[in-house]
Amino acid sequence: MLSICHEPVREGECSDCHTNHSGEAPFTNASFDGRMYVPFRPEAYDLCFQCHSLTLVQEDYTETATRFRHKRWNLHTHHVVRDGERGFSCWVCHDVHASRQPHLINAEVQYNPVYRLRIDYRALEGGGQCQTTCHKAQDYTR
Repeated sequence: MLSICHEPVREGECSDCHTNHSGEAPFTNASFDGRMYVPFRPEAYDLCFQCHSLTLVQEDYTETATRFRHKRWNLHTHHVVRDGERGFSCWVCHDVHASRQPHLINAEVQYNPVYRLRIDYRALEGGGQCQTTCHKAQDYTR
């Protein structure tokens, strides 16, 4: 059973993100680049930024824009913007509908047609820990 649902899903507000099944798959009502690696452009995330603040990924260092940070280092910017050309799309880490892990973190993500990457996330007091198929466990503390 999935324990954590994205608020629009929990509230039955599918139309916050989706059209009434007209148009092209994935039937979203704003643009969202579905590739794993996305050159960072705010318009590639119009769907996310309908509700989430763009400041989430705009500041390299912050104490307020996100709780996903190590001290003041903004880890959303580090993952999504990266070098501006090869950032991870939001869906790589977050399941936009529901997840068994805190913060809608995916348990795994499809890397290519035959390989899935594991993501093990633990929320810790004052931060968290993430380990993937690609990197050893890494802690962050706010």
